[in-house]
Amino acid sequence: MYNTDISALIYKQFISGKFINKTILDNSDKDVLNADFMEVDSNFDEYRQQYEMIGYELIHATSYMYIRERTLPKEDFKNDITLKASLLLLMMGKYLNDNNYRLTKLTDPTGGFSQQDIAQMQEYPDNQELITKAKLSLDLNAEINTILVKRGIAQEKVATSDIILTDAGKAFFENIVKAFV
Repeated sequence: MYNTDISALIYKQFISGKFINKTILDNSDKDVLNADFMEVDSNFDEYRQQYEMIGYELIHATSYMYIRERTLPKEDFKNDITLKASLLLLMMGKYLNDNNYRLTKLTDPTGGFSQQDIAQMQEYPDNQELITKAKLSLDLNAEINTILVKRGIAQEKVATSDIILTDAGKAFFENIVKAFV
């Protein structure tokens, strides 16, 4: 049986465009199961029906969930936010590659993309042009926080404020790599 109080909180996350990931970081920066994910997973049929009744489709991937409008074609997932998220992830991936970092810097709780990494990435001449054309602010830290962290694509480590990708972010990044590499 689903919990109505938790359901209301989950709805607020979904309706604000946030992914709910299977794992999250605890206060010691270790991956732990996300209670919100487990709630929806355990009561998926009820949640699916609830969102269908208000015009949304509840997407349940192996390690993350989100809602989308049912009226949109499945392929039409390209909006301003997803394009900016893709661009930021591509820029981060290029930075990792150019500096001979392993992908785990962006995906593992023992790694992390630091404020210094973001500042250096922002200085790349190619990135300056991309930032301007994509109408991103010149403060990439703020953009990463707004577009990636607040939407559940990335998360901040408690101890260092470094950024790592969530389960949804890892899948998003893999799709980008498949599409562009």
